[in-house]
Amino acid sequence: MISARSYAKAYLAVTESLDPVERIAWLMVLADRRVQRQLKRMLQSRGSVSLQTLAIPTPVAEFLRVLAEDRQLDRLDTVAQQGLRLIVDQQLGTPATLISARPLSAVTINQFVTQLATQSAEPVVLVQEQDPRVLGGLRLQIGSKRVDQTHRARIGALAHAIGGQ
Repeated sequence: MISARSYAKAYLAVTESLDPVERIAWLMVLADRRVQRQLKRMLQSRGSVSLQTLAIPTPVAEFLRVLAEDRQLDRLDTVAQQGLRLIVDQQLGTPATLISARPLSAVTINQFVTQLATQSAEPVVLVQEQDPRVLGGLRLQIGSKRVDQTHRARIGALAHAIGGQ
């Protein structure tokens, strides 16, 4: 069996012609479980559906077809996460972690990446994590910078201000 890391390396090889930001953005989109379910349904039900009609770049579409042929679409989440790790390991992007109480949509994540990319010299590799303790809101960690806009942090700041603790 081919490892998820090997598939991730293959993704990076076949998408090398893409803009670095687009290459990373597609990995983050492919890591979204809702997107995975839709792609799996499309690729398995219609076989050779044209992924270009969905505005998926040709190298990404070809990679997805190979995964479908190898019956590995169930591993797309792991492959995408491995791809993001490889990008960080190879220093092809700036690592960032976005923590929320619930999963965010691929569109929302891409909006974050687009905004962060304007403020960074390198493409941003955004990894999303869920933590129900944040209650709501978001916490973003980029390198040594941390922005905490969670409800938990706001409640803690309010309690500190009121109680003087």
